[in-house]
Amino acid sequence: MNKIFPLQMNTSDFLFLIGLVLVFALLFTMLDTSRRRKKFRLELPKIKTELQCISCGLKEIRDFQEDDYISKVTGEKCKKCGEDLKIIAIYTPPPKESTSK
Repeated sequence: MNKIFPLQMNTSDFLFLIGLVLVFALLFTMLDTSRRRKKFRLELPKIKTELQCISCGLKEIRDFQEDDYISKVTGEKCKKCGEDLKIIAIYTPPPKESTSK
C-alpha cells in the first residue's frame, strides 16, 4: 500500500466521481442561469398616441394601436364637441425613475 495515497481507486470509482462532479456542476449552472434570467427580464415600452380634436383643439392621450400613424383622422369623437380626433404624436413616455436609494 502506498503511504502517500492510502486509498486505492480503480478506474470505475474514478469515473463515477468525475461524473458526479459534472452532474453537480451542470445543476448549479442551470439554477444560476434561471435565477439570472428572472432578474434581467425586459419589458416592452408603453407606446402612447396623442390625439387632438380638429375643431376645438382638445387633446387626449391613449395607448398606441397597431394601425396608428401621425395625421390620421381616427374616427374617434371629441368628448367636448363631438368632432373627429386626429393623431398628432406617437411616443414612448420617459421611464419613471425610482427615488429610493
